[in-house]
Amino acid sequence: MDADLYTKLFVNMNTTHDVLLQRVATILNGRIDLWTVEADSLAADVRPNEEAECNATDFIHYPYTVEVISQGLELEEYLGRVGAVMNALHTEGAAVVAACDWEDLLPGRGSLVS
Repeated sequence: MDADLYTKLFVNMNTTHDVLLQRVATILNGRIDLWTVEADSLAADVRPNEEAECNATDFIHYPYTVEVISQGLELEEYLGRVGAVMNALHTEGAAVVAACDWEDLLPGRGSLVS
């Protein structure tokens, strides 16, 4: 079992915070507690990005962040679950960029933008 792992996803999606929160809960098969999705051995905080800017081209300024924290998962399983969130949101039209130590191991090498 690896120590707790952390990835911050920056998400540019034309939706509301509540819809994004529900979507992440569905992808992870988790339950919502305020702005956090609690799933098996995983938590995902879905928040408006305090650094957001209108029409942002730099991912740091995308409107939402999803902070994914493992609670004892092995790295391979954790990467699969983070990748599932990235792929599902990208399929729905979102640009998703990961900030973590293992970006190269995630879909699109950590950057799914169109």
